[in-house]
Amino acid sequence: MENNNSFKKEKVLKVAKVEVLLSMINSLIDDYLYLIEKEKENFKISQSNKNGKAKSFKN
Repeated sequence: MENNNSFKKEKVLKVAKVEVLLSMINSLIDDYLYLIEKEKENFKISQSNKNGKAKSFKN
């Protein structure tokens, strides 16, 4: 019985470790996606600034 309980505890700990790792990976992915969205916004702003300057230069 002692051996079975020890085995169950090991399994629970392994599952808990995997859950923590998955949570960390999920957070990293969320951060990465957020940064990509910010870069897209910055790119759009820089492109509109370039286009605005080009238009005003032509006038």
